[in-house]
Amino acid sequence: MRHTTPFRASSVRVAACATLLLSLATLARAQDAPATQPAPTPAPTPTQSGESTYERAMRLQSRAFAALNASAYDEAIKALNEQATLQPSNHVVYYNLACAHARAGNRADAIANLRRSIELGFIDRRQLTTDPDLEAIRTEPDYRAIVDNWSAIVKARAEANLERTREIYGPGYIYEIDEARRLMFATAHDQQSLDIARKELAMLWDWGLAEVFLDLRADAASTPEAARPEDPWVTVILPDRADFEKWMFATYGPAARNNFSGIGGAYDHDRKQLVAQDLGGTLRHEFFHVLHWRSTTRAGQMHPIWVQEGLCSLVEDYDVVNQRVVPVPSWRTNTVKRLLSGGRLTPIKELASIPRELFGAGGRTMARYAESRTFFLFLHQQGALADWYAHFLANYEEDPTGYGSILATLATDDAGLERRYRAWVKDLPIIPEAGGREGRAGLGVDIDMGTGDGPVVTTVVSRTARQSALRAGDVIYAVNGRPTRDVMELVRVLGSYSPGERVTLSLRRGSRHLTADIPLVDILNH
Repeated sequence: MRHTTPFRASSVRVAACATLLLSLATLARAQDAPATQPAPTPAPTPTQSGESTYERAMRLQSRAFAALNASAYDEAIKALNEQATLQPSNHVVYYNLACAHARAGNRADAIANLRRSIELGFIDRRQLTTDPDLEAIRTEPDYRAIVDNWSAIVKARAEANLERTREIYGPGYIYEIDEARRLMFATAHDQQSLDIARKELAMLWDWGLAEVFLDLRADAASTPEAARPEDPWVTVILPDRADFEKWMFATYGPAARNNFSGIGGAYDHDRKQLVAQDLGGTLRHEFFHVLHWRSTTRAGQMHPIWVQEGLCSLVEDYDVVNQRVVPVPSWRTNTVKRLLSGGRLTPIKELASIPRELFGAGGRTMARYAESRTFFLFLHQQGALADWYAHFLANYEEDPTGYGSILATLATDDAGLERRYRAWVKDLPIIPEAGGREGRAGLGVDIDMGTGDGPVVTTVVSRTARQSALRAGDVIYAVNGRPTRDVMELVRVLGSYSPGERVTLSLRRGSRHLTADIPLVDILNH
């Protein structure tokens, strides 16, 4: 299944340290776990009052923020120190302590806590140099030394993260570094699978910088793929099934056992870590979060969830035309067509205004993802995506929802936008889905979900498939060079062909990668 990682409300200081941009993952942690630690952790420990450790930590944080807003610095520092005992590896706590001590005039303590925050993972130079709560220590030699040596700090953090990752996952994984994009890979997949995945991410990177995030290459016209010196490194972990389960339980707690199929991975911006259990839609989605977060971090903005998930869902399904990524309709657009025909499609103005904590309320998470992705596919097909994003960045303070930028970019009003968008949705094709009857071309095999790099052949059914030397256990990861990393993607791609056409499958058989030429069969007659 596709990525449906749970989202949770983050806690952001309103006044003191007001611009600290916290990702969802760190403050939503069921318990404080060491960075990249995959081992299962116990459920949050109840206190005598019945609170979990996490709940008490968040209560202390709220108390600290209220005290800071009231200039009661000693009270704030006391609450944050208590929170630090509960979440000793959460760099956000120590950053907030640095802010509180700086506001209180405790310069040495402020510097010490800032250093501790950096040791634990704080890596946002823009935040460091613009946060008004740190104004009191900006002339301190130790503070200046931190800022002046930021490139070395970023590099040291990357090296420490990679070493820690090696310690956790061991010699059985492959480790590689992408210097230009500041990515570090750790994978349980074989070398050729990693090479293919990296090539795909490079295409997504190029497409993202050309079609959406023009700001990421504005200062690097000669080498637009290069990251800035202050951009942090990101660790991309592509684990095996067992390590993914350990990571999932450590990240989301025991409750994740009840939603295993619904969690495909996550990008944790605080820890600069991407984890994906598959090399398809999840990896693409989370990788686009990396690009989006780089953009918003540089801009000092926190984009709404419909923008975050809509943009990143856009690259889940695509075709390659002339070596360029082309996002296409998918099972998510089918969902939106059904919502439209049933009179339940959310107006864009309303969708853009849904608070993060209500985005999936009422069991509508999948519908919200579908609506968000489909609208950004609409913007892309109108040739307006890059212009909209640039306008949004420039006008974020006036309209943080992005809706006003849509109207400005498309030169329309509320009613005109809805008419234009709904007519476009109505004309979208129905995309074949697993279990549906829209597509008739098939491979003549039974398939299973697979283990991360593509659907797995479980049974060879048709004579033509047997003659093409397909075997049970083969992993099908491309058809005519078009990625098919999960069942939904395979069904979509096959649906664009007709029975009798011949296609070339890219397969993994154990550790071997090979191709097979096969005629497609009519699935209604097999």
